[in-house]
Amino acid sequence: KTVMANPLPREPSADPDALAQLRQEAIDKQWSFGVTRLRSQYRMKPKPGAQPVSWVSSPYNRTKNPVYLVSDCVPLRPRQQRSAPTQKQCLARKITSLRSKLRATRFQESILLKQLLERAGRNICVLDTETTGLEAHDQIIELAIVDVAGTPLFTQRFKPTVSIHPKASEVHGIQIGALEHSDGWPTHHHTIQDILKNKTVAIFNADFDLAKLKATSAAFSLDTRWVDELDTLCVMQWAVDIFGATNRYGTISLANTVGECGLTFEGDAHSALADSLMTQRALLSMSELATPLELELDTLQRQKDAL
Repeated sequence: KTVMANPLPREPSADPDALAQLRQEAIDKQWSFGVTRLRSQYRMKPKPGAQPVSWVSSPYNRTKNPVYLVSDCVPLRPRQQRSAPTQKQCLARKITSLRSKLRATRFQESILLKQLLERAGRNICVLDTETTGLEAHDQIIELAIVDVAGTPLFTQRFKPTVSIHPKASEVHGIQIGALEHSDGWPTHHHTIQDILKNKTVAIFNADFDLAKLKATSAAFSLDTRWVDELDTLCVMQWAVDIFGATNRYGTISLANTVGECGLTFEGDAHSALADSLMTQRALLSMSELATPLELELDTLQRQKDAL
């Protein structure tokens, strides 16, 4: 008759003599265990051809697991001690980990953005507007343009021919009375064209601002074809590609983009100049997201090659 026992499991001893004593005790007392416990506690496995003395139902599914007498088992081969990894192997592992991290979407998009900006060089400017509202007939009442280094190239308020929607005023704080003595759009129409001509124009939510450039020009019966000819870059779309959308419209706000970049908003939010400067900073920040990892990867690769 097989005596079934269930002593409390113990960690396998690193001392060969203690492990041999543990095995002998189990054999003398005719203990039997499942394969997992035989391996983990006794460092043993069933002999070839050994027959289970019983079967135990698994508590997790309908399978039955075999139970073997310890006396019907043989010791496992001693575990081979792994030698400590060499410095070159450690560097290779770090390089592999960094390369895997750089394959993430945000870093791949950042690399593409950096390449785009490098091709454009300093021939980039950033534009932002404040408007009378969001409708098709609404016009630009404030416009700012800065270069890629953040230097203001143009900043101006305009007197519109339509009223300012109250909700728009709540956002940018501009009242119609404050524009009474401002220039009209036609006064600076050609100046704006000249600044933007032959440049890559970065705009947060480019579709909106481009539509307002056309609508404002059309309101004064001015040519709008120049707007369609602009080479533009939508910073908001790049932010969505890098950080992901943050609302049900599939977009992301400038404030959220600034936060994702780890930047602090400076100036009066929702003024054209402040927003254009923050757009410029966010654009450069997004283009440099992968740079620290690339520099670290280059350093590790040179260290590994030197060994």
